[in-house]
Amino acid sequence: MTNRVHIICHPEAGGGDGNTILKKVHTELDSFQMEYITYLTDYSTHAEVLTEQLVNRGHKEYQDYLVVVGGDGTLHEVVQTLYKNQADIPVTYVPAGTGNDFYRSWQKGLSVREIIETMLFSEKPVPIPIFTYNNHITKRQGVVLNNMGFGFDAEVNFRAQNLIKNSFLPKIGLGKLSYLLAVLLSLNSVRHFAVSGSIDNHQFHYDDVSLAGILNSPTVGGGINIDQLTRPKNNEIALVIYRDIKLSAIFDLLIKVLITKKTNESDNIDRYTGQQLQLKITDPIRGQVDGEVIPQKPVNIDLALSTYPFYLPN
Repeated sequence: MTNRVHIICHPEAGGGDGNTILKKVHTELDSFQMEYITYLTDYSTHAEVLTEQLVNRGHKEYQDYLVVVGGDGTLHEVVQTLYKNQADIPVTYVPAGTGNDFYRSWQKGLSVREIIETMLFSEKPVPIPIFTYNNHITKRQGVVLNNMGFGFDAEVNFRAQNLIKNSFLPKIGLGKLSYLLAVLLSLNSVRHFAVSGSIDNHQFHYDDVSLAGILNSPTVGGGINIDQLTRPKNNEIALVIYRDIKLSAIFDLLIKVLITKKTNESDNIDRYTGQQLQLKITDPIRGQVDGEVIPQKPVNIDLALSTYPFYLPN
């Protein structure tokens, strides 16, 4: 029976890189004489709609393939929808975004051809660790592939998304600079808020937090390393708390995050790991999950470890 490849592509990802990468995917599939159908996203959350349609149409396990071309946000929308529908369809990701944190964690250095070859010639997909969450404030349930954050990293993400949409940087291949520029622009509006919760029944409380990051990947925003110890293969939820950030500490933190990559040496960062996490923030605070903006609301959220199948090198 002929295998068919379904491709969900965000053509404008990475300032238009999505279209360029899609052509490379088509070329590689043509070289293997694979039949494929391409679905292009036209608006935010369109990937969710397209994935829902694929699920409702039916997917033949180990016969049809699903490829996602886009950024971390597009990948998140697809996996979120698959998980919500309990559709264990293995995913192949081809990065075309500005951040590409998933690619950095799981596929770093792989070419488009190598990614396609992995999909076609793997005996079976690889179940990788992800987080599932239940937000008691918004009544929303979902998944975390790379990271979820509240506070400073979410503000940086919010500003970076606006810069990507409204500046010339992505069009000249400098989209990643949007995140660094967003860091600098956000320094004059660092929020301070209280955080409480528990991780594997270990209670914690902080009165002066500027960033609460829930990590499956050490980087946010395409390479900004906010925790050098996190690795996806650790199979754990990592929580980092940036606390008591005064003006005198900002320069030292920037050096450790952006240059030396030695965040574990900072006196202003605490780190926890475990299998289950509960997090509460009483103040309305902006958040992000895999680069997707979470509107400013109080936070009451539970997270747990889970897995999802991807075609990845062993």
